[in-house]
Amino acid sequence: MAAQTTTGGLSPSATDVTSNTPPDPTFNAEKFSSPIITLRIGPERTIVTAHKAILTEADYFAKCLAEGRFDEGAKNEIECPEDVARDMLAVARYLYTGGLHQPGHQFAHPSSYDMPQLIQLYAIADKYCIDGMCQQVLNIIRTHYPALRMTWRHLDQLKEAGLHGSRIWKLFIERIAQNLDEYRTHVNVTEMLQDGLGSDAETAMELLRQVAANQSTQDELERSRNLDSWNNNWTSGGNNISNSGAN
Repeated sequence: MAAQTTTGGLSPSATDVTSNTPPDPTFNAEKFSSPIITLRIGPERTIVTAHKAILTEADYFAKCLAEGRFDEGAKNEIECPEDVARDMLAVARYLYTGGLHQPGHQFAHPSSYDMPQLIQLYAIADKYCIDGMCQQVLNIIRTHYPALRMTWRHLDQLKEAGLHGSRIWKLFIERIAQNLDEYRTHVNVTEMLQDGLGSDAETAMELLRQVAANQSTQDELERSRNLDSWNNNWTSGGNNISNSGAN
């Protein structure tokens, strides 16, 4: 797969960015003999190409390229005027390899991505309905990014990307809320308020509701543990009485 910069849709310039990521060996040869699809990205109409059989593993592209439904299917071309080449290359790399990779590297450690990059990767995967790619981003955040590294600006980026209420949004809210209790405040609330949370009443209320839900769950667990302890003590006491009577 390759990306080439074009000028007004005319001939390619000297810029030619090619991924060094090898295809997944589990893919069969037939997929690599399928037609080449041209994606024209952004206002510059940067070209990203990919095999049709690979691209159509994503439902969005499968519908676009279905024969007889849209012009894209007849032309083997898809226009993506609102996207950028970097994001679409990430999509193509994921569809070819099943993993997230930094440009120029066969494999990148998950922690090499900063949070804005991960949010952008999730946004593009969500836009094109690539659930597996979304899930990988969520797994990286869960594993490598504690609540201390989550800020209001990240929540703001999620809202601007139209991801309010999405799985990644809920992960942020849950993770931050879990760390807002009085015993282990791993979240810098003052910094979040200064960054903008103080003027975002909707998000602030959502955080408070999650904190309340967490406390309710914690109280229920505590009651359950106390009940189990009482039952164990009662059973133990009853056995002792029975044994004393037998003696």
